[in-house]
Amino acid sequence: MQEFCNAIIKYVVRGYLSRDLANQHVEKMAEMPIDYIDLDWTIIKESYAKALELSITVYDAIYVVIADKLGATIITSDDRLYNHSRTK
Repeated sequence: MQEFCNAIIKYVVRGYLSRDLANQHVEKMAEMPIDYIDLDWTIIKESYAKALELSITVYDAIYVVIADKLGATIITSDDRLYNHSRTK
């Protein structure tokens, strides 16, 4: 949730989105059901290893590890994360 809102704020600050449209996006996103994953040391250690493997942050690697576990697709505008995860 915070990642989404942070990205929206960047678009507002850079002038790509109006505040009204940004607020609409945040309200729409708030309606989506979200599942939460409790982080434990198993996930953190796997993320640490994945971060070393892909040369990314542990923070980003957590998303990669959880997506792998869930068989989910990561949607990102982070070019570095995208490029590093695609090449390995």
